Amino acid sequence: MSTLTILAIIAALFALPAVFNLIRRADLRRMGVRNIVRRPVESVLIIVGSALGTAIIVAALMVGDTFDNSIRDIARTDLGEIDATLEFETPQEADEAARLIREGGLADLDGVLAIRDVRVAAAGSGIGDNRMVEPSISVSALDFAAAERFGAAPSSFGLRPVDDRRASPSAGSGEIVINQQLADDLGVGTGDPVSLFFDGNELAFSVNDVVEADGLGGYSSAFISRDLIDQLDPSGTFSYDHVVVSATGEVFNSVDAARRLVDDQLAPMLDDAGIGVVPDPVKEDLLDDAENEGAELTQIFSVVGGFSVLAGVLLLVNLFVMLAEERKPNLGVLRAIGWKRSSLRKAFRAEGVIYATIAAVVGAVLGIGVGWVIVRLTKGILAGANPDSDFQLQLAVELSSLVTAALIGLIIAMAAVWFTSWRISRLNIISAIRDLPEPKTRRSRLLVLGAGALLIVGGGLMLSSGLSSDNAFLTIASVPIAATGAAIIAKSFLSPLLVSGFAGLVSVIWGAAFFPLMPAAMTQDVDIEFFLLFGVVVVAGGVALTTVLGPTIQRLVTRGNRPMVEARIAMAYPSARLFRTAASLAMYGLIIFTLAFMAVLSSSFSMQTGDIAASTAAGHDVMVQANRTNPIAI
Repeated sequence: MSTLTILAIIAALFALPAVFNLIRRADLRRMGVRNIVRRPVESVLIIVGSALGTAIIVAALMVGDTFDNSIRDIARTDLGEIDATLEFETPQEADEAARLIREGGLADLDGVLAIRDVRVAAAGSGIGDNRMVEPSISVSALDFAAAERFGAAPSSFGLRPVDDRRASPSAGSGEIVINQQLADDLGVGTGDPVSLFFDGNELAFSVNDVVEADGLGGYSSAFISRDLIDQLDPSGTFSYDHVVVSATGEVFNSVDAARRLVDDQLAPMLDDAGIGVVPDPVKEDLLDDAENEGAELTQIFSVVGGFSVLAGVLLLVNLFVMLAEERKPNLGVLRAIGWKRSSLRKAFRAEGVIYATIAAVVGAVLGIGVGWVIVRLTKGILAGANPDSDFQLQLAVELSSLVTAALIGLIIAMAAVWFTSWRISRLNIISAIRDLPEPKTRRSRLLVLGAGALLIVGGGLMLSSGLSSDNAFLTIASVPIAATGAAIIAKSFLSPLLVSGFAGLVSVIWGAAFFPLMPAAMTQDVDIEFFLLFGVVVVAGGVALTTVLGPTIQRLVTRGNRPMVEARIAMAYPSARLFRTAASLAMYGLIIFTLAFMAVLSSSFSMQTGDIAASTAAGHDVMVQANRTNPIAI
């Protein structure tokens, strides 16, 4: 079952009961729509708060899609329909292998081509500073007639002239075919002279055709006839002699056929022929790398965005709680005239599903804009870091990513609605009508003790399992969970504020001491997602401790001769509404933690730059790379 299907099922479980009530009961429908219309500012605030989380999720997925698509596009620009390569020692061996493969009747084969590739320096026309030079380019010698038949769609991914009016490209004696990128780099076009520097000699060519720099035309920068390279390098001293094969299918949908071709057909045939060459599935490797790179970048942005999403969730819960408290007298009247608690929950969920649905759609649309901004900024950073790179980010928005983000946003919003509806349904009718604080209710001591004991045992088991398996996720969560269980039990005997503060203090100390205390095997290779859980543990502990210390802080700032009325008024509401105070503190705490996390991450990368440079330099300051076909005389 796919992730999208699972999310759709969860979203349906949350939303469908509310949608059913909206359709079935006209009174709930009128009440929900009326409340939204009567309070436009609150409605907009709730929708924006909910859409924020969805937009961040869309942006994170969109960045991953963009990098994935950009790296995958290299398969189109640099490989075209080439799926696998076979390397040989001599050109004769490559030609013989190409003949065997061509005549082997392989079911998944769609093309085979023998190529002799050399790296040379190239220069355009001109004199002195006006002459453009490329110190190292790839020149492929091939059979142009065979290249015209290579693959399933040579008209789309073969050697295609930039000028559509020209016939299929070819190169005779003294002629060369170059791709558009090399033509731009050298400032030449069809009919212009180009020089190649090979084995100490300058060879003059005339550009016969300029082809598109993708597909087979992107595999090399220039193309010449086999006869010419056979004359220049008959023994294959400087050339890379290989055979490229194409599997059935086009650029991105030929991986499965290529796997069958390489593993089940090519490899056995070569073994039977006594050719000890292992095919290299270059396209599959490239696409796998693209998927992994995209997943890693999505992971990084998802973790950073995860903190913002959590902050958005807290904002949403705070807004719904505020909305419920503002309507408490009205809700109390509804209970007094005969509404059951279930009716109250249904009414709140019916209104909430309208908010959540609108916010999911708005967030998905806004997320495209946020993702576009991030991609633009990232493109500028990459261009500044490596201006000579040919890698280009291509904005990509997958429909599945938009639907996934919208479903996650809907689930988050509906979960907040369900939690708030459960909370307000338990209101005391008299207190609600009079707008008084809720009276404290006694819970079953056995239930409280059981829940606390369960958390303590669960935390202990997580700690034991985490330490034995070097699992940082289980270990960091274990102690705070056990401390929460102990606080729940202790509340029956001690001050609730005191034990809550103790649990928060334990969480903060545990988070601060985690890396120094834990073994290196656990902390050295933690995934970046760990810091999302780490941040939640530390911030939650700090918020619990700060909330508990609120009355103490209030007494400290109001002590002395001055009455300090302003301070008392400022502290009165947060002290009276501890739940909303804690949610607000947690929201801002997560935002500050995110900024600190990004600053530390950036600083860590910057600090490693010097160490990496020193270790890779091996004591040298300058490294000169020379083309082996044109070595530098030393």
